[in-house]
Amino acid sequence: MRGGAVMSSYTINVLEAKDFTLDLVSYFRDNSIVPIVGSGVSRNVVTRTGGEVPSGISYRNYMISELQKSTKLSVEDKTALSTYGFIDIAGIYEDDEFVTEDVRLSYFKKNFLYGFYKNDDIRKKFFEISWPYIYSLNIDDVIENSTSFNNIILPFREVRETAFLDNKCIIKIHGDI
Repeated sequence: MRGGAVMSSYTINVLEAKDFTLDLVSYFRDNSIVPIVGSGVSRNVVTRTGGEVPSGISYRNYMISELQKSTKLSVEDKTALSTYGFIDIAGIYEDDEFVTEDVRLSYFKKNFLYGFYKNDDIRKKFFEISWPYIYSLNIDDVIENSTSFNNIILPFREVRETAFLDNKCIIKIHGDI
């Protein structure tokens, strides 16, 4: 036991493709596989305003560079930023004391709003699969602008179950631009 947590032992079974191929085919037939997509699915898509949807790493680096400009952070704090994870950096970046709302909104609008896949972008094929719905960790609007998944479900909002029957839904876990 460490830090009050109870440690359990688990057995890990290593499977080969032949062990789950039939199950996987069955799940596709039953329409019971739901993908969760992240920044790679829209990374580098050019927005209508000339921005480019960043990867998580490049967005983290951008936030750090903006925080480095703040006169409210000490030299030590600025140095320590490179050791922080994405969520911690984002929390500091979202504080109006260090980066103004205007700076944040300008970056969001340029790099996350009005993104569209080009017609020949191979990533569009992924969304042609008959998924019942998808989860997205992204705040950009590339998927809903470029595919049939354009019924947006936001976190902490009530949704009727029937919305999933008639529409191609995208559940935006981290919100939407």
